[in-house]
Amino acid sequence: MATTGSGRDPSRAGALLVSAAFLAVGAAVLALAAGWIPGDPRAFAAPRWVVGCMGVMFFVAGLLPLGALFKLPSWFDPLVGLVVASTFATVINWVAFFPGERHFSGRLSVLWLRQSAATGATSGRIMFGLGAVRADLLVLNALWRIVRGRGKH
Repeated sequence: MATTGSGRDPSRAGALLVSAAFLAVGAAVLALAAGWIPGDPRAFAAPRWVVGCMGVMFFVAGLLPLGALFKLPSWFDPLVGLVVASTFATVINWVAFFPGERHFSGRLSVLWLRQSAATGATSGRIMFGLGAVRADLLVLNALWRIVRGRGKH
């Protein structure tokens, strides 16, 4: 592996930096969602549990580089990936299918022409719904692979 003039491996330092950034952002969002960091509840565009899901997603994603650095067991990365994908899918599902008011905007770009506008709640929910179904299928596929893979060891 390449090292810097100080003898440190830059890929290791980079992985630790990325990990620390994701862990810090995730912890801050979780603390905000839990009410440990004061915030105006009217400023939330989503319920606190949805904000908490995003915090979990970032925090757990910050663990992935650590798994590679510290040679954690083979089940670690797939499990962390499943948690990240599941929390992301949960947020997308909330946007698409849970009751409540949503605001969407869109942009259409064709060559040099650009048009931005607010879009209707129905079209926004349809687009998020399509993404939610795909995310759910990916989570189910990942879960199936983890369960199926355990029987082979």
